[in-house]
Amino acid sequence: PELIAAAQFVATPLRVLVSVVTPLLAPALLAGGALVFLMCLQEYSIPSLFQVSTYSLEIFSDYSAHNQPVRALLLSVPVMIISCAALAGAKPGFRHVAVTAPRGGQAGPAEFRLPLWFRIIQYGCLLLMGMQILLPLGMLIRTAGSGEKLVASILASTPEILFSVQTALLSATISVGIAVVIIGVMCAAWQTVLIPLTAVSLCVPATLTGIGMISLYNNSLLSWLYNTEWMPVATAVARFGPLAWLIVAAQNRRHDYRLIEAARLYPVSSWQLWIRIRLPLMLPGMIVAGMTVFLLTMGELSATLLVLPPGRNTLAVKTYNLLHYGASDAVAGLCLFLVVTGWLAGLAAITALAARRR
Repeated sequence: PELIAAAQFVATPLRVLVSVVTPLLAPALLAGGALVFLMCLQEYSIPSLFQVSTYSLEIFSDYSAHNQPVRALLLSVPVMIISCAALAGAKPGFRHVAVTAPRGGQAGPAEFRLPLWFRIIQYGCLLLMGMQILLPLGMLIRTAGSGEKLVASILASTPEILFSVQTALLSATISVGIAVVIIGVMCAAWQTVLIPLTAVSLCVPATLTGIGMISLYNNSLLSWLYNTEWMPVATAVARFGPLAWLIVAAQNRRHDYRLIEAARLYPVSSWQLWIRIRLPLMLPGMIVAGMTVFLLTMGELSATLLVLPPGRNTLAVKTYNLLHYGASDAVAGLCLFLVVTGWLAGLAAITALAARRR
């Protein structure tokens, strides 16, 4: 906010937007764009519903036909190369982000009035975003039918709902716990090395992650975990745990370390310092990371489909299977449930963050 406020003394609002605000936002825009690119590149469920074959689907089909993990790995190499190139393109922006520690109070964003034509474009973007939310939601409500059908669809899928929520909660808890432990025990230099390695792990296709989990656990040493309800949890942690670590690490880098230095002046143990100072400072990042892993696990299909234990289904897998049988009203009802679950999870995260700020 201080940079933006200072720039307004010497430049027009539009020039401030182009020369100050946009460069400050560039790292976040690059990171978000790279994440969306990776998710779309590795996705095959949505294109397959429109009878479009993707390379990720070819990896899944080839493994289903030949059951050879090495062959699947070799097939995944082009996808991983493209993914790493996308991450490499987004990396320079991270080095130019202006990260400043808070200086007392909660400073809000600096505001300035942009030209009318630009505000019209803004309103058009907001309208487009609203249509992207409301039109699919309206079609789901219409397709789901009456309230009785909607309730019947949800009740018929109670086991899948409970299993999905259980898997998502465990995955989020474990992922955030691992991230906090890594930050607690590793020095800053090692964390700097770990961040790019963790980002590269996001380039592994979802199907290859599922195949890797099968190869890892389907042996005499870990067979007691294979074909159990822990397999989807372990797979979700392998897929989304690195993302949780990156979120918590980013939050950790924004700490006001003067608070920690001031606390060290008192005769307290390192454990008390960690619990009473560092952990509360990390809490916003932990909440965001946990909700991110929870939501992504609730909708995960590609890797979960390979590791589900016999007789168990997640809500995403059941929805995907029902689509092939033409049960559109049941699918719409389950999708509505997923949407509402996502909203409630997001609302819980926002409420927790607001309470933390207060």
